[in-house]
This record gives sequence, structure tokens and C-alpha cells, in this order.
Amino acid sequence: SPEAGDAEMVNMTVSALVQGEELTRAAVDEDGKGVNANRCIMVLYYGDQVYGRYTATVSNYEATFDVKVPAKRTYNAVFWADYATADGEGGFTDVYYNTADLTNITLKSDYVGNDDKRDAFFKCKEYTVENKSQSFTAELTRPFAQINVITTDIQALHLAELYPQKVNLSFSAATSFNAMSGECGAAEAIAYEADVYKAYDSTKEQLTLSMDYLFAGDRSTVDIDFKAPTEGTLKVEHNFSNIPYQRNYRTNIVGNLLTADAH
Repeated sequence: SPEAGDAEMVNMTVSALVQGEELTRAAVDEDGKGVNANRCIMVLYYGDQVYGRYTATVSNYEATFDVKVPAKRTYNAVFWADYATADGEGGFTDVYYNTADLTNITLKSDYVGNDDKRDAFFKCKEYTVENKSQSFTAELTRPFAQINVITTDIQALHLAELYPQKVNLSFSAATSFNAMSGECGAAEAIAYEADVYKAYDSTKEQLTLSMDYLFAGDRSTVDIDFKAPTEGTLKVEHNFSNIPYQRNYRTNIVGNLLTADAH
């Protein structure tokens, strides 16, 4: 860590909030909150040097960090909150994302959609510490766009066995993210098969077939090849072209996808 020199050491308390009104635009979980994020990482920079890296448990959508730092300095704090495996003693193991370097967060394994636990949050914020103990807050937001494929013709399928159980998607999207700069990495080809996001329910007028969290920045577009294999003669294949998406927003692709074309 950078030397403190003759600077007085003071307490710095940071509360990282994993929820907020701005999060609700891109959420399927209850009230738009980060219900699956259970650990938060804070990396504190002084200049271009790492002063310290800290991990805290997320409880009631909040993680609290208490650290001692040299007074009268400005620090840059980089946050990342996600779902991780907890060891019961305050330690965590990465599940979906490699978090050793928050300036280069990468997928830990191949991307597979329809998984709420892929949800994550980030923030980069500057704090100036005076010559006394201080408290700060950070409101984290999603680094993703959420893309949902929703069918409106579920009631047209009278037999449950006609309803697709799997979806196949292929598209190109970023597979890495810099939580300090907020920049996405280069786009790479992604292809996966997964169980349909929502189980068959004949009482619903529309059902979400697939849900993806894509690293995103400003408004961009993506082409998605979508297939939903079904029993029998029903063939569900769509190419969704130039679908717009943007960080912390949800994009819904809606239509009679099982019996006709989407819009």
C-alpha cells in the first residue's frame, strides 16, 4: 500500500447501496432490487496505486466498509457487487465473474442466459477524506442491459407438450467489463441453450422465454438468432435484427413468437 507518511490515520466508512430507483428500469426481480447479489468488493485507489481491496457481505441491499486511511487525501473507490459462493466466515468465491481485477472483469465460464443470479452492480466514485473520520455512500447500478424475449400467444397452444422447454440463442456481445472506467470489452460470439425462462402456464397471456444480461454502455444494437425447439411440427425460429439495448435499461422483444412473427 502507498505509504501514509506523516499523515494522520482516520476512519472511512462507505455504504454501498445495491438498489435504487434507477435500477428498476432493468429488473425482473422483486421491486427492481438486487435480490441475488450477496457480496460487494471495494478497491480503493490513491493515485494510480491500489491502497486496499475489501470485501463485504450484502445485507438488505447494502454493504458497509470500514477502513483506516491517511487523512487529507482523495481516493477513487471502485465497487462490484454480485452473487458469489459464501464460506460462512466472510469469504467468497467467484461464480459467474472473475473479479481479481475490477478493471477487467471477465466471464468465469461460457455465458448462459435465463439465470437471475448473473445480476451484478458497479460504481466508481471519488472521495476526499478530510482530517476526521467520515462516512460516504455509493449507489451501485447495473453494468448490463436486460433483453427479454416474450411471447404473447401462449394460450394459442392448447397442449402443454407443444410448449418449448428449451431456447437456443446466438449473438455477439461484450464478455468483459471495466468497473473503473465503465467501458465494455470487445464483442465476442455467444451461443447457448437453456431451459425456457418461465415454465409453461396456460393461465398466462404472455410468458418470458429468455432473459439475458448483456454488458452495455450507451445505446447500441444487437442481432439475435432465436430458436425454441418444440415437440411435433411446430418450428420456432426468429432472427431479431438491430435490437436496441442500453445500460441499466430493459429491452423487451414481444410478439406471437410461437405461432407467428415478432415485433
